[in-house]
Amino acid sequence: MRLPLDTLLLKRQIKPSWRIASHVLFWLVFFGSIWHFNSISFNPYRNSPLVYLSPLRGTITLILIYYPLVYGVGLKLIPKKKWLAVIAASLALLISFTFIDYIAEMLILNLCQPCREAVQTQTKYYGYLQRGWLAVVSSRVVSLGVLFGLIVYITPAIAIKAGLEYHRQYIQNLKLNRDNIQLELNFLKAQLNPHFLFNTLNNLYGLIIHGRNEQSAETVARLSDFMRYTLYDSAEDKIALNKEVSLIKNYLELEKLRLNYTPVCFEYVIDNQVYIVPPLLFMPLIENAFKYNLDAPQSPAIHIKLTVQDHVLHFCCQNSFEPQRAKNQTGGIGLANLQKRLAIYYPGKHTYHTQINGTAYETQLTINLA
Repeated sequence: MRLPLDTLLLKRQIKPSWRIASHVLFWLVFFGSIWHFNSISFNPYRNSPLVYLSPLRGTITLILIYYPLVYGVGLKLIPKKKWLAVIAASLALLISFTFIDYIAEMLILNLCQPCREAVQTQTKYYGYLQRGWLAVVSSRVVSLGVLFGLIVYITPAIAIKAGLEYHRQYIQNLKLNRDNIQLELNFLKAQLNPHFLFNTLNNLYGLIIHGRNEQSAETVARLSDFMRYTLYDSAEDKIALNKEVSLIKNYLELEKLRLNYTPVCFEYVIDNQVYIVPPLLFMPLIENAFKYNLDAPQSPAIHIKLTVQDHVLHFCCQNSFEPQRAKNQTGGIGLANLQKRLAIYYPGKHTYHTQINGTAYETQLTINLA
């Protein structure tokens, strides 16, 4: 069964065996690529064992330099901004790479007669190798040829390492943000439930006092459903949209009990497909509508509309408000929490804006659920 890329990367991060296997796989692919390139190019050594021994030599030498360079210089010295140590260590690794590469090359020529015969056909290069390790190593370092070659060969490995490191940091930051969001959401629910429960119980008490038993029973049932959802169902990462709609309906019916003048209208049109959304996603917007609403004679209705068509969700909430009162109140964590959750769950797939027209306040939210 094919595993998603994120699952493979996660296993690589938490299991050392996967991490080691990924390194081995990379270097095998690296060696095989150079071997293949040498075998199909106009390489003078492609008919000798050098066609695979040279890539093998280069791969092993590169491995010996790569890990000290990345984990020593890159991850320890550079973050500490020890620039003199970085330069000194990099120069030492460059010289070491050149020396090891020369020793390995000479070892192959001494042990492999076909290899030596193939190189001897290149008389100038063979003569150059006979000048001794000091002359060859120093000339290769000074000419910067080895440096440029090393950069070309080591860049893919460093690029992949940097990409994996970036992905690891991104996942860690994402998890941290989601943990923070969850803490804020839990705090929001802790604030919402006692406040909302207190108001509803007061309204319920009034219904009982006036002998409205049937409405009292309905209120208890709605309150029970609402509390069950906020305490248990909202613990899920995402939940069916129809459950969120039921929550909104219960909340609105319970809030209507304390309104004297303001009508409440809730419309929703959802196509036949099944959708899931983060729990309590719309509650901060609806709660704000009731919080700032002007419950006065001839007040316009609180109008909430939710539509979903072809995976595109539109949510609109309209209410009246008093600008001066809204200006004097500091915003709670509800709307900030909403925008953070939207950024995490629907990055680049949502729009959120508000509009004020006199004493009318409107919120528009659009989400691509695909």
